Amino acid sequence: MSNGETVSDASYKFIQSVLLPDLFGSASPGFNYGTIPANQKKRMATEVISFINECDLYRIEYQTLKRFIFEIATQPPHPWLVDAEQRMKLIAYDKEAVLSNLEQIESYKNKGEKVPYTIVVELLHHSSAMILDKYFSFCGCDDLDSFMLLHQYFKRLISARLDFSKWDEILSDYALKSLYEGFKICKIDIVLFYENYLCEIRKCKTRGEELVEKLPLIQEFAQLSISLIEGLSESQQSMYFALERFTHVNWSQFNQKEQNDFIRRILGLVFPSEDIGNSKDKDVWWLRYKSCWSSYIPDMQNNVFVYCPQNNEYDYGKLVHLAAPIYKENCNTIIIIRESFGDIYKDHFCIVNKLREMNMDTYNVVLLDKQALRDILIFSGKKNECFDSIISSQICH
Repeated sequence: MSNGETVSDASYKFIQSVLLPDLFGSASPGFNYGTIPANQKKRMATEVISFINECDLYRIEYQTLKRFIFEIATQPPHPWLVDAEQRMKLIAYDKEAVLSNLEQIESYKNKGEKVPYTIVVELLHHSSAMILDKYFSFCGCDDLDSFMLLHQYFKRLISARLDFSKWDEILSDYALKSLYEGFKICKIDIVLFYENYLCEIRKCKTRGEELVEKLPLIQEFAQLSISLIEGLSESQQSMYFALERFTHVNWSQFNQKEQNDFIRRILGLVFPSEDIGNSKDKDVWWLRYKSCWSSYIPDMQNNVFVYCPQNNEYDYGKLVHLAAPIYKENCNTIIIIRESFGDIYKDHFCIVNKLREMNMDTYNVVLLDKQALRDILIFSGKKNECFDSIISSQICH
């Protein structure tokens, strides 16, 4: 292989360390090639070498080879790489393939015939690739690689919920963060999606009758994947606009339950996977998360009380029951949310003193108004960093 000046052997090492990183860098500049598993790099290198051998080439100019491999890597039917400019095209292609596979399956069933293994594999592949197309940049280069990669991405996301140091890394990964926030805003349970579909399908042997026996589950997975691709964007956009509107308009047009629900959704973007979101029609309610952390509240417990005073008027009587030992043992943070604060420093100081008088000085106090909620909603970086900056802005030094 020649680059015009030097000649290099088209070896596995050269392809994996030079050609493929260059290819990925051109197609998806934000993608970290280093995250691709070694076995996948070897498979892609094998595909490149096979292409060269099949063309019976003794020498090929580097940029020419790169253009050929770019087409192979980014074009249907089984692209390895999601070129950012072709993302929507690939989503549409995989969606059409899924619908076609589902129709074929129904045709076989109607005729009382067994569904071929190859169609089941195709359905699983395109259903998984469709989600990867939307959020990620790499789909693997073999039939079931897309499913296995999707399973790995979700496994990493789920495991990070219990370890905030890992969660901080997740928030640095734009694709995983977008996946999490998309599911979150649309109230789609990522844990159930992972356990009921990805893990259950993963249990069976990927080659043989066992996969065919999982066909009903794979069909459900395919239908859900389609609904995610068709509805997630619209639902997410619709909900985002609703949340954004809430952080701009007068709250008097919402009842308390509606306010609580909007607030719960926005706070759900700060901490990973809330287990329970209690947004009953009350001023005082609570959220329980898998993990919570703030540099200003390093011992922050996973249960968080939220107090939304009606008409922006404090009624500390509604907090009296929180002085009970059973509550203080399980929660150490109260987030007080008002549409606006006159003087947030003064309010914070007065509330802390009032809680001290009520024997509730073990609680950390965080104040949020609709501007702070809007900051959290639109913040493009790590949401907990935004949360920390809000706390910093109100603490009297």
